[in-house]
Amino acid sequence: GICLGMQLLFEHSEEGGSISGLNILPGKVIRFELEGKKDYLGAPLRLPHIGWNSVTVTTNSRLLADVSSGSDFYFVHSYHISNADKKHMAAKSHYGADFICAVEFENIMATQFHPEKSQREGQRVIANFAAICANSNR
Repeated sequence: GICLGMQLLFEHSEEGGSISGLNILPGKVIRFELEGKKDYLGAPLRLPHIGWNSVTVTTNSRLLADVSSGSDFYFVHSYHISNADKKHMAAKSHYGADFICAVEFENIMATQFHPEKSQREGQRVIANFAAICANSNR
């Protein structure tokens, strides 16, 4: 899943009120709380979070294989995953606070960022996913 696709995997979302997710992974989707938080230039952080952000790879992920920790990916979102099981976290990023930006558990993989808009590193993520799918059919 990409962006909203990642959010759908979890139990519950605050977006649009209170809605149930697919409940495939534990955790809920909550709105960023940015009151009083500023960027590195001192400007207030805004929602939606749109633009490039550094991603820290946190596990030995098949989806993020050969992606350098600290690489930049493109984000467009106002909500993030909360209370997720840390064993599912493949990467994190920071926007006012750290947040999970990629999950991987068995054959379930998802990113909060948009690999299709993230140039070379995004192409690597998509190529990894395609290779994982191709190898799982054998």
